[in-house]
Amino acid sequence: PLVGVSPLYAAGLAAAHGQAIAQDQAKFATNGSMPGGFLTTPARISDETANRLKSHFDTGYTGENRGRIAVLGDGLKFEVARTTAADAEIVAQARGAAEAVCTAFNVPAFMVGVGDPPAYSNVEALNQQYYSQTLQSHIESIELCLDEGLGLAQSGYGSEFDLNGLLRMDSATKIEALSKGVGGGI
Repeated sequence: PLVGVSPLYAAGLAAAHGQAIAQDQAKFATNGSMPGGFLTTPARISDETANRLKSHFDTGYTGENRGRIAVLGDGLKFEVARTTAADAEIVAQARGAAEAVCTAFNVPAFMVGVGDPPAYSNVEALNQQYYSQTLQSHIESIELCLDEGLGLAQSGYGSEFDLNGLLRMDSATKIEALSKGVGGGI
C-alpha cells in the first residue's frame, strides 16, 4: 500500500474502517445486541397508522423493554434491518483492516495479535524476522544520522545500537551454542 504515500496515510483508510466497525459493534452491544427492524404489511396504511404503530413499538419494545415479545396482527411482520455478524463477516473485516495497517508499517500481523503465528516455534527466528522486516532500516538510518551529525564518519568511529536484548536466542539454542563452543564445535 506504500506506492508514493507514507505508511500513516496508507493505513488511514483501513484504520478508519476498523474504527467504524468497532463503533458499530459497541452501539449494537449497548442495545443488548438486539437488532432494529421495521414492520411490514401487505396492505397500504396511512401515515397516522404508521406513526401510531411506530410509537407503540418504540414504547413497548425498546430500551428496558427490548427483547419482549411483540404480538402482531393484520398481516404485520417484523423484519430485522441488520444482518447477523456471521452474515456480515465483521470479524474478518476487522481483522483485514488490522492486517492492512500492519502491512503499511511492515509489522508482522502475529506480533500485534491479529494474524496467526508462523508454524515454527523458534523465538529467535521470530525476533530476527521482526527485526529485519520492521526495525532494521530505521535503526540503521538512525545510526547513520548520528555518525554524520556527530562527525564520526571522518574520524573512523561510528555509532551502533546494542541489539543483544532484541535478538536473544531461545534457551535451548543458547545452551546448544554454548555447548558446541566449549566442546570445540563437536
